[in-house]
Amino acid sequence: MSPAGFDIKLKSHSGLWRSFAVQCSVIHALMVQSLLTQTRKAKLGYFWELFDPMMQIGIWFGMWMLLGANRVIYDMNMFLFLSTGIVSLFFFQKIATEMPGAMKRFKGYARFQSVTQTDTLLAGALLEAVLMTLVALILWGIIILSGLGFAPENPGGVLAALACLGALGCGFGWFNAMVLVFVPVYAKFLTILWRVLLFTSGAIFPIDRMPPQVFQYLQWNPVYQGVDLVRSEWSYTHDSTTSSDGYILLCAACFLLLGLLLQKPALRLQTT
Repeated sequence: MSPAGFDIKLKSHSGLWRSFAVQCSVIHALMVQSLLTQTRKAKLGYFWELFDPMMQIGIWFGMWMLLGANRVIYDMNMFLFLSTGIVSLFFFQKIATEMPGAMKRFKGYARFQSVTQTDTLLAGALLEAVLMTLVALILWGIIILSGLGFAPENPGGVLAALACLGALGCGFGWFNAMVLVFVPVYAKFLTILWRVLLFTSGAIFPIDRMPPQVFQYLQWNPVYQGVDLVRSEWSYTHDSTTSSDGYILLCAACFLLLGLLLQKPALRLQTT
């Protein structure tokens, strides 16, 4: 290859790197701006991010105790079982519900040429993922240090399973954000879906102990598989045979692809 040709390639790579660095800076700025905006609106908003899962765990723990349910599931006591399930479900749900909000915020940034709709959506998803990771670490740290539960067998595996749920939340949220532009009433369906997921994701009770004719359908729920993987990596005795991180990521990719296909028409409709 001639020196001139090599020089052209170097310039091309330099341009790509510069574009990537600019995009990362834009996403970081959007995350900071969103964080500052939310903090001004509700100073206790981020305390609620921690309090909400703790309240849910306490409510369901009290209900299961009143019903005289089995206090040990797999090798986890009820408190640890509920905390791993509810935090995992919230990790998916918070990211998925943030994406439509990020889509609406893009209207305020559309006048800036360097800010794209994709940047706004990615910033929303990443900010929520960071916040929920901190919530998970704080909450699980409190549970372990207080003696309410034991440390996970594979901490890295737990974080990897949460990352899969985060990717699923991003893909599903991206798809939802686009659909809501065309069909605003779709938001009512999502409200029902979040309630259904609480009972079909395995967050509050083990659905693998349900009748086989029911479980054979529920096991295809990617959110259940993510929750089950978190518990499988945490537990010393529970080894999941029905859940796969590959399946969760495949579902995430399918939702994201559908969302990307709808993005340009949604942007045109949003800016008219």
